[in-house]
Amino acid sequence: MRQLVLTYNDFAVECYSKGYYEEAISLLDQAIKRERNEKGFYINRGDSFRMIGYLSFALADYQQALELDQNDWVIISRISLVHHQYGIKEYTNKHFPEAEKCFTTAIDSILKENTRPVH
Repeated sequence: MRQLVLTYNDFAVECYSKGYYEEAISLLDQAIKRERNEKGFYINRGDSFRMIGYLSFALADYQQALELDQNDWVIISRISLVHHQYGIKEYTNKHFPEAEKCFTTAIDSILKENTRPVH
């Protein structure tokens, strides 16, 4: 079973690298269905969602990954990136107060990580 799940992930990474993001998402859905505690699957699926502009789904996947590992800088930086991308969308649409909130959230998520106590 574990080998099958890893194979889904490997194929998903290959699809992602070739720009087949929907196919990567489908494969990662299968992997996550069988193994819900692997943060890498959520990160990879979040990356695929982000590439096709589904930022809310990407953010949800990154937050799920963060629940599995609260100190992973890779996940925290991706969450910040999504908030930054939301800010760019709002700014482009001339929704400046909303853009400012998104950019502030992006910065705060990084700063919060840098001020966490080290165990």
